[in-house]
Amino acid sequence: MADLGEAAPIDQAANEFRQALTKQPDKPLSNIDSELKPKARALDKLVMQSVRQLLGDKKRLLVSPDGLLNLIPLMRS
Repeated sequence: MADLGEAAPIDQAANEFRQALTKQPDKPLSNIDSELKPKARALDKLVMQSVRQLLGDKKRLLVSPDGLLNLIPLMRS
């Protein structure tokens, strides 16, 4: 189990990432390199940095997201 800290910064980063993923009717698609990747990396840093340290060489991870993290697509990289 990993304590990720305060929820507010994580929720903010998750919301910003989701907004970048969502096509707005009056705007073009988000640019992957300049808009989407930085937001994904910011969220990854807040959520997965401490988890990776705990994983070591383990291959499996059970994720039970809470709050806005329930709305984020989690993929193995």
